[in-house]
Amino acid sequence: MRELNLYNILIKVMTPIPIDRKQTILEDATEAYKKGNYVQAIELLRPLAAKGNAPTQNNLGVTYTKGEGIIQDYVRAHMWFNLAASKGNKTGGEYREKVTKKMTPAQIAEAQKMARDCEKKKYKNC
Repeated sequence: MRELNLYNILIKVMTPIPIDRKQTILEDATEAYKKGNYVQAIELLRPLAAKGNAPTQNNLGVTYTKGEGIIQDYVRAHMWFNLAASKGNKTGGEYREKVTKKMTPAQIAEAQKMARDCEKKKYKNC
């Protein structure tokens, strides 16, 4: 068993508490978005969305809906909103319903299939 000496105690006390990396990334992405750096915001959000982070998935849905930093794509927006909503993200569900009104039944079916496939692939290459 390792002894706790004064040095070890000081190291434990003086070591800063790590900041939640997800929160930092979300803040950085939000700041980039506010500045109009949409591509940077998307690049920051994608890895979190790929880990199943619902708020981030919702944010990607918004970028696809608006076509900011990315080609406007209601099918892909619906997919991200659907994924976010499936994790209990209320806003994702509300936005999914709004974008659905701009889509054909075939587009909705495609988006739903993409969401199912995305979940099966554990969000890789969605």
